[in-house]
Amino acid sequence: VFEDDVTNLDKEERTQLDVNYRDYQVWNRRYADVVETQLTPESLVWVHDFYLLLMPKYLTIQRPDARIGFFLHAAFPSSEVLRCIPMREEILLSLLSCKLVAFQAFEYTRHFLSGCQLLLNSMHSIRSG
Repeated sequence: VFEDDVTNLDKEERTQLDVNYRDYQVWNRRYADVVETQLTPESLVWVHDFYLLLMPKYLTIQRPDARIGFFLHAAFPSSEVLRCIPMREEILLSLLSCKLVAFQAFEYTRHFLSGCQLLLNSMHSIRSG
C-alpha cells in the first residue's frame, strides 16, 4: 500500500491499482468478518501490519464496541508521501477507529499524527508516561 509510486500512473496502471485496492478492501472485510465471529465482550483484537490497515474500520462497523489495537512493523509514510496515496483518508480513518495505534519508531508516530492533522484536520496531543 505504501511502497508503490502512484503519482505518475498511466490509465492502465491506474485501473490496475484500483482493481488491486478493491481486492485489498475485500480481503480486509473478509478478515474482519471472521474476527467478528470470534469476539467476546472481553476480547482485545491486536492487528499487525500493513496487510490489515483497513480491518479495524470494517470490524468497527460491525462491532462498534470492539477493542482494537494496531501495530505497524513497517515505516509509516510522511505526510508528503501520504498525500500521493489515493486511499489515504480511508487508511487514516481506519487506524483512528482503533483504541491504540503503535509504530516501530517515534518518527513513524509523528508521520501518522502529521498526516491526520494535515489531511483530516484532526487534533492530537502527546502525553508523557
